[in-house]
Amino acid sequence: MNNFELKFRNIEKFEDAIKLKHPETEKALDEMFSKDSKEASWIQPTMSSNRDLVEAIKLALEDIENKGEVTIVIVDGAIKKLLEFFYVASDSDKEIYFLGDNLSTLEYKNAIKAMESKDFSIVAISSGNESTELICAFTLARKELLNKHDLEKAQENVYVIAPNGSSYFMKEASENKYVRLHYQEEIKSPEWLITPAVLFPLSIMGYDIKELVEAYEDMVTNVLWDTDGSKLARLSKLLKTSGNGERFAHFSETEFAPLIEYIKYRTNDRYLTKPEDKTMIIDFSVEEPNRDIMTPPFPGCHPEGLLKFMAEDARQEYLEKCTENDLPVVEIRIKDFKAKSLGQLIYFLEMSLALENRLI
Repeated sequence: MNNFELKFRNIEKFEDAIKLKHPETEKALDEMFSKDSKEASWIQPTMSSNRDLVEAIKLALEDIENKGEVTIVIVDGAIKKLLEFFYVASDSDKEIYFLGDNLSTLEYKNAIKAMESKDFSIVAISSGNESTELICAFTLARKELLNKHDLEKAQENVYVIAPNGSSYFMKEASENKYVRLHYQEEIKSPEWLITPAVLFPLSIMGYDIKELVEAYEDMVTNVLWDTDGSKLARLSKLLKTSGNGERFAHFSETEFAPLIEYIKYRTNDRYLTKPEDKTMIIDFSVEEPNRDIMTPPFPGCHPEGLLKFMAEDARQEYLEKCTENDLPVVEIRIKDFKAKSLGQLIYFLEMSLALENRLI
């Protein structure tokens, strides 16, 4: 039995090793993704939310912190949990109340009572075409605010967060000079960079996965990210420059097979979100003795600064390099999925660190 087989002789023991090494992480992830977890009820809306919208909301809540005793949020009830999480995470002493779609009578009653008795500020959030309920809620809150302040003071206490296609909120914000934070309706983030198909191979090659994950998270959670291309340059360097050559793994095609099976196995794991009927092909070079691994290129940059993994071009260029260098190519078919939640980022980080410590 060779060194690789000894360290990775079956999936179950590898799983046990991770659980023993990171028991608190494993426990936290189990609780986080539990359907019965009330504390983690914000996870699902976070995973499906627009990153640009999330950052705009965070900026508004931070800026409005010292304006009024309470905050009245005009919003669809679907992202109410996400907003509540931001308030808990920020340790804010302000009270928060909600008006809008899909909210209970009690929630409306509490919000109206707070507006009548306390000084407040308004954050109005829209995904585009505002419903009648949102418009009515906004009108009600604004009327109460104007009863407490003059027009100029009221203008400073109203924040509108909406895409450019907003049919009502942005128009009102423009006419009344409210604080406006617009966001892109469709923002594409470099999700390819944070899938196991990329992280596992890079980890085995000796890249600093922790820094890569942090750079990725920093980019896709910052509404003003990469304005000068510095983060793109940083990621490019991470993807093209490996660490000490002695950390490279030297696997034959046979020795690499268990890792391929493990990646396939992971796609069925509860931590991963998979769209149906979507398969991608990742070509990974299996290194022969005394040969350099050819790192898959990640070309392409959006004009606005959004890093783009152009899979087909990269695949073709990579195949050509493998052919030129007479390197065998292993085709790994796995389910494509997105990694947007903190839990998934943590999990990938722990997995890659475990791989580095136990396999390299």
